[in-house]
Amino acid sequence: MIQSFLLLLLLIFISILSFFLPRNYDDFSLFLIMLIALIGLIFHLSRNETHQELKKQYLKISNLFLLGYLIVGFQNYIDLLLGNNNLSDYELWVNPNNIVYSASVVTAGLLSYLIGNSYTFNVSNRNSYYQPKFTNLFLLKLLLTFVVIVFFATVNKEYLFGGYALGVEMGPVAKYMALIFHGVIFSIIILHTRNVHIKEKSKLTVLNYIKSYGLLVVLSTLFYLIGVLISGDRGPIITIVMGFTIGYVYLTNIKIKAKLLIIIGFMAAIVITFLGRLRAIVTEETFTDKLRVLFAGQDLETKKSFLQPTKELAGSINTVHYVINYIPEKYGFFYGKFQLLEIRDSIPFLTGFIKNSGYIIAAEDKSISDYITWLAQGDYATYGNGSSIIADFYTAFGIISVIISMFVFGVFIRTLDVELFKKRQLSVVMQTTAFVYFANSIYISRSYALDSFKLIFMVLIIIFINKIMVIASKEIGIGLKNQ
Repeated sequence: MIQSFLLLLLLIFISILSFFLPRNYDDFSLFLIMLIALIGLIFHLSRNETHQELKKQYLKISNLFLLGYLIVGFQNYIDLLLGNNNLSDYELWVNPNNIVYSASVVTAGLLSYLIGNSYTFNVSNRNSYYQPKFTNLFLLKLLLTFVVIVFFATVNKEYLFGGYALGVEMGPVAKYMALIFHGVIFSIIILHTRNVHIKEKSKLTVLNYIKSYGLLVVLSTLFYLIGVLISGDRGPIITIVMGFTIGYVYLTNIKIKAKLLIIIGFMAAIVITFLGRLRAIVTEETFTDKLRVLFAGQDLETKKSFLQPTKELAGSINTVHYVINYIPEKYGFFYGKFQLLEIRDSIPFLTGFIKNSGYIIAAEDKSISDYITWLAQGDYATYGNGSSIIADFYTAFGIISVIISMFVFGVFIRTLDVELFKKRQLSVVMQTTAFVYFANSIYISRSYALDSFKLIFMVLIIIFINKIMVIASKEIGIGLKNQ
């Protein structure tokens, strides 16, 4: 495709340019890089979709990830050019002399992802002949309800009533229950959509889709999300809502028009902003101050932006600045160490195995998020700085590892899109992977590429255990209530 060739030319140009750009900030260099990114985006959007199922399907993993990447990777640079940011913000820029080079690395990552998003991995067609079986979800629904009850019984009440914004911990048991809740609810969504798929209910309204999960699942999920909302945490709400959304899209193959999707996105941004206001009022003492923050155009301490609702998400770009400022000049490249740690932490029980064997990496080694927090705050950190997909890839061996990794990630995401919207039943593994990545797609850019595998492995284990329990109950003569 001509667009891929043009994107490759831009990638080669920005890669070479990054070595000759001035190591001090200037507006023209940053503007030039933003212009290259814009041209690359236009090339990508001008492509003709080759897969019939994906034509006019705008609600897909690749688009959602791209949206998150553009916010994290470019919003603050654009704000800087517009005069909304200033170079004295050390927490954001770390070292103003690295701003232009950091922007070039982010742009190279974008172009490489867009090129990779033109290709797919060769996935076996054996699933075309896969004969799915109906799965009883009674035990999972009971487990979901039990987990929610234990969560509310053990959660730190200070955390529950707005403590998230103040850094209050929810408590060890409640934290474990929250983790299990995500695993169980995604297991239910995946297995339930497989059951409905067997029944071939193509004409399914949103209301009927929600009702089809049953009162137990709906109420348990609703109570949990209300608790999360009160605490001030927005992440789980977005992830779980996205999980239910992809279930409906998968079953109905609905294609939302671009204009409607923009309206929905705008409304979602307003809701996210309002949730941020709710979280902000926790730190205010008087009722008057609470009302002022809740209904003000912006908090007094919030920095201006041309896109205010996503300003917090965009702040994760500072993780790229920390990494580029210290690596490789001070600490050297890590050559994939953090990626090995991510694989280790994603697979249950693998941490203990590595620790006992002493193989490659020690189990107590820092994650990429912990390492960036250490770079930013030293040995006495008071909060986590988080990570980002570019910062994670850059630690391996710089801009080259960013280009290679983002290309592979682009191919991976494109493969999930193609498989997800094929009009056939997917394998459990493929469906779980696609659903989880869809749910996390917007936030991947402020995390790391393999972060979703934690939830994927947990869901697969829960689905396997449920299958064993259902079979065992039949063998011992215990009749489970049909879902």
